[in-house]
Amino acid sequence: MLASAQVDPLMVRSRSDQFVVYGMASAKAPRSVNALFEAAPAGQNQWFKLRPNALGIITNSHLYLEPGLVAVSCERIKEALLRELNEKESNSLRVYIQLNNRIRQHQTRIMADRYERGWMYGIEFPVELDEHFYSATILQVLLHELANRNSPDQQIDLPMWLLSGLTSHLQATTLQSLALQPNADFARVHVKVDPLAKVRRTFEKELPLSFEELSWPETLSNDRDPLFRDSAHLFVHQLLKLRQGRESLRRFIFELQHHRNWQFAFMNAFSSEFSQLVEVEKWWGLNFVGFMGRDASQLWSAEESWQQLKAALDVSMNVHFQTDRAPVVAEYNLQEAIFKWDYARQDLVLQKSLTQLRVLRFRTHPELRTLVDSYRKIIEKYLDQRSKLGRSTFKNENPINLTILKKNTCRDLDLLDDQRASLREKWLAARASEK
Repeated sequence: MLASAQVDPLMVRSRSDQFVVYGMASAKAPRSVNALFEAAPAGQNQWFKLRPNALGIITNSHLYLEPGLVAVSCERIKEALLRELNEKESNSLRVYIQLNNRIRQHQTRIMADRYERGWMYGIEFPVELDEHFYSATILQVLLHELANRNSPDQQIDLPMWLLSGLTSHLQATTLQSLALQPNADFARVHVKVDPLAKVRRTFEKELPLSFEELSWPETLSNDRDPLFRDSAHLFVHQLLKLRQGRESLRRFIFELQHHRNWQFAFMNAFSSEFSQLVEVEKWWGLNFVGFMGRDASQLWSAEESWQQLKAALDVSMNVHFQTDRAPVVAEYNLQEAIFKWDYARQDLVLQKSLTQLRVLRFRTHPELRTLVDSYRKIIEKYLDQRSKLGRSTFKNENPINLTILKKNTCRDLDLLDDQRASLREKWLAARASEK
């Protein structure tokens, strides 16, 4: 309750004393968040990079922040996060928040600094901002605080799917109606709407990102941020539904400090469910099929999957050798289309292949799913880079870069074709030995 808060003219402390919020006096300029830190015995101030479009939905629901509201809402956001992870509050370090009426939302900053007791965090907020952006930023800091409680001098890099997915999950459930209401009763608020309604609508039109794409979002263009957010939301939601989902996710966060690569921490934390990363991809595909109400028995058999993949990669064209004769169907591969055809004809076959590959991914045999993804990524990368180089070439830059792009793309497709042929031979040999 606000009545129990300790109030200074420019400062409010939260109930647990973890959050210290600085407001503004009308006659005084706000202090920078830098000034909220005393000299640290180790380390330098480290700024976090915010990616709000991937972290949370930007809405038209605006807040006007004042210290009392922020102190109360931060406590409730923290309670929601700890409850979701079945984690008890302990050893929480201080988070300083400065409200600055001279900055805009995109100028929000998060800072971490190392002290003798551990990491402490500072946030500089504008006084008016989007509600979901606000809660996403608080959750980002709280997740970093959990992961870095016993970490060395360097901040642990949390995977973006975890930040985005858990943020979206909480914003769609517990935080949807109570986190920012000062007088709401936390225990009595119940969410009555489907928290995954928006995700369902998204995936009725397009397929989610693969686990590999979720793992390395740096390779995605900014226009795919909404798809990344919805994919991460569903991914985290499905992880939490596992038999030991909450405990495993909490263990994953604390395991991160022991590994340079978060995937090792993930496999240790979820060892009861997955023995290798490829099993995560298979599980993710099957869960999406189930989530969208499709029967897993609708997946193609291995042989049908091979044939569908071949059909997605083959290019058939009607060729007229003589004007008075019927056309002949000629077979090409994608490499020939990319290297020899004009862009209009290329786009027809490449977009068709992409459409088929995207559908293939969630109906194909699990052993082929990685191969399907690899073909799809190469085509998408080629089209994206060709578009960028095409614009630069239009400005009289050297068109030789387009030739290099074509050669590199065809080389990558050749390597995948060899891998596909080798895998096909092994599969046929295994099938023959079973008879």
